Amino acid sequence: MGERILSLRNLTCGYRVPLLSASFELKTGEHLVIYGPNGTGKTTLLRTIVGLLRPISGEVEILGKRAKRGSPIMKNVFYLPETIDLPAHLRAREYVELIFDLYGEKPDLARIHEGLNVLELGPFYQRRIGNLSQGQRRKLQLLVAYTLKRKLTVLDDPTIGIDKSGSNIVRYIVNVLTESGAVLITSRNPIVGLNNISIEELKKNVE
Repeated sequence: MGERILSLRNLTCGYRVPLLSASFELKTGEHLVIYGPNGTGKTTLLRTIVGLLRPISGEVEILGKRAKRGSPIMKNVFYLPETIDLPAHLRAREYVELIFDLYGEKPDLARIHEGLNVLELGPFYQRRIGNLSQGQRRKLQLLVAYTLKRKLTVLDDPTIGIDKSGSNIVRYIVNVLTESGAVLITSRNPIVGLNNISIEELKKNVE
């Protein structure tokens, strides 16, 4: 059996008013896509899981430890928000190096090179972020997820702004990252070839 990476026990989340309640686990080698329309609580759930929001009730554990912002256990997590303002003045390479530095690690150059090929970002790696398209910026964030290779990778609607290849890229990244960890994803629609659950199924558990 794989190592238990993420555990949700009767987790109820929302802003004052409960949006949904969830209980599930992810172990090494596992992934889950939670899909549904905008405004249905997907982002709220992810923000609660990574410790950015307090749950109304219930518990979140990562590697057997309570998930809490600032806790050392959160070094094992990479969270990609649905929207994020990247520093336009930095080059793509500098941004990747910055994220590695925040995690206290040296960039894995071989893995970065591999990721650049997968994401077709090689020609843009020395460009300033301000000169990248929305899709290229999103791919840059996915490059970070791919190269950091955390125990738990949490991706909020990762295909936003990416062309039709987006789903293929996400499937590839999931397959690689679940070799040694777990991946949790939200999406507006199911992602073919991955394990999907509707946000409405989680909402059925709200008392």
